[in-house]
Amino acid sequence: MEFAEVVTGLWDSWEDDALVRDQQSGGVFDPNKLHTPNHRGKHFVVRGPLNVARSPQGRPVLVQAGASDTGRELAAHTAERVFTAQTTFEQGKEFYTDVRSRLARYGRSQDGAKIMPGFYPVVGRTESEAGDARSAPRNF
Repeated sequence: MEFAEVVTGLWDSWEDDALVRDQQSGGVFDPNKLHTPNHRGKHFVVRGPLNVARSPQGRPVLVQAGASDTGRELAAHTAERVFTAQTTFEQGKEFYTDVRSRLARYGRSQDGAKIMPGFYPVVGRTESEAGDARSAPRNF
């Protein structure tokens, strides 16, 4: 979680229009639009700002995948998208409800992270054949 806080702070060092590059005045950036993170945490000590301009999209989308308790907590704290691959509708519903309920702990709205369920189609000539294939051991 701390790593995500550090890189997000660095990515957000520069506002979208902070670099002005004004040849007339010689100004390169608007100092009011520069934010200097000064992170001191358990694992990282980082003073910004990031030494490159902000990208056109601002920063990457933070995606988390993992259904463990730790993974769900990380998703609630940092993720904008959460990938999951539950095998039943009931498991998927439980995962969705659980992750969404954790968002509030971090001051995030219930829509703060979008859940992206995986899709694992099982095809057979009949429903019975597909059911047999679904329960067969898989080697991924």
